[in-house]
Amino acid sequence: MVAMGKKNKRSGNQLEAKARAALTDAGYIICRWQNTVEFTTDYDAGGSIEIGRIVGAKPKWNFFTKSISYSGTGFMDYIVMKKLKQGYEVIGLEVKSTGYLDPEERKKVDWYLDNNVFPKMIIAKKDKTGHLIFIDYKTKEELLVGDIFK
Repeated sequence: MVAMGKKNKRSGNQLEAKARAALTDAGYIICRWQNTVEFTTDYDAGGSIEIGRIVGAKPKWNFFTKSISYSGTGFMDYIVMKKLKQGYEVIGLEVKSTGYLDPEERKKVDWYLDNNVFPKMIIAKKDKTGHLIFIDYKTKEELLVGDIFK
C-alpha cells in the first residue's frame, strides 16, 4: 500500500506539472492556490445552515523529512489568469488523473462558483492514452488549451 501511495503521489505531481506546462506554454499565468473552503454549521431558529468561507490551507507535517509542507494543501490546485487590456480574468483549475471529484470537493467547487470567487472551474485529467484534457466543470465539455477562457 505504501508503494502504491508513493506511485500515485508521483503520478499526480507529474500530471500537475504537465498541466502547468501546457497552460504556461499557451501564455497563461499559473499560480498555486493555497486556500480552501471551510464549512461550519450554524444552528439558527431550529434549523441548520452550512456556511462556507475561504481560509488559508493548513500546513502538513511530513513525518519522513521531519518538516512542514505548505504547498499542495489547498483545494484547488491552481488559479489560471489571462491578461486583459485592463486587469486579469481568473479561473480555478483542479488536476485529477481520473477527473473524478469526491463529494466534499464538488461541494467546495460549487461554493466557489455560487459565491463568484471564480467564474469558471476547469478539471484537467488524463485520457486513456495519457494525454491531458481540460473539462469545464459546469458544462462537462472538453476544452482545448486556447479555449479555456471562452
